[in-house]
Amino acid sequence: MRTFATRLGLAVFALGALSACAGTATVQPANITSDYYTGIVQYIASRGGLPTEVSGNPFASSDGQVHATVRDTMAKSHFGLHFPFLAEKPQGFSSPYRMVVVLDSTAIPAYHKLCADAGLRGGATKADGGEVRVAAALCTGDSMVSGTAGRVSGVRGPDDPGFITLIAQVTHELFPRTDEHDDREPKEIIVP
Repeated sequence: MRTFATRLGLAVFALGALSACAGTATVQPANITSDYYTGIVQYIASRGGLPTEVSGNPFASSDGQVHATVRDTMAKSHFGLHFPFLAEKPQGFSSPYRMVVVLDSTAIPAYHKLCADAGLRGGATKADGGEVRVAAALCTGDSMVSGTAGRVSGVRGPDDPGFITLIAQVTHELFPRTDEHDDREPKEIIVP
């Protein structure tokens, strides 16, 4: 088993090596809280999807197109059962989980504060081929379950492969698959 420090060191080295490549998406290792368990994916799927608030638009494309691309890419980029990332909650929808995604070209908001602080979800200036940054958090109420941030440079629009890769990598980080090699204790589920 690798220690947390070893994994963190390897992740930092990998991020540094990747950032040297122009147009390569780099994503921070996710901050996963003790509220995360792999069964969240099955729970979200059983509820019909995950409400997903996307804000900011670093491209010349419409907000609707950019935000739909983010939600569609996220829906294809996590392990387990597939479910939609919803633009709006359907009538009668019931689930404590939601996703918050912020796109920007100047700074990455503090992803660990996205669930509680709507003020961090402002707009973005246009990237015009510059750097695009993203912060995302899986939330339950005002608490973060998992969160991460990343960036990519040289992308020209929401359909650019570099942008799609960035959103896919962020999603992958937010929904880790745990296994017998994971050194975290499994979440205890009490069945009545």
